[in-house]
Amino acid sequence: MNQEQVDRSRIDIIAPGVDCGRFAPRTLDTIADAKHRMGLSANEPVILMDAPLARGQDHETLLYAVRQLIPYHPALRVVLLGDGSNDMADQIAT
Repeated sequence: MNQEQVDRSRIDIIAPGVDCGRFAPRTLDTIADAKHRMGLSANEPVILMDAPLARGQDHETLLYAVRQLIPYHPALRVVLLGDGSNDMADQIAT
């Protein structure tokens, strides 16, 4: 569908839930320190998702995309932060 065919009255823009301006800018040193605290090397590529382990957060799509990336980036690591039901955590872990 091309953009001109979309009825703009049917589009809602949802503002981000976190004001990133409140946080200090990231530097190579702060990124390396954060990775070190998670037991990762500074050079490992990492995708981090901070969201409750709930179906509406769509962890499945993230993990599907990661599976597509692994052949190109075998050192890629995924860190999932969040709490939720044990059933959902068990499902994601498999």
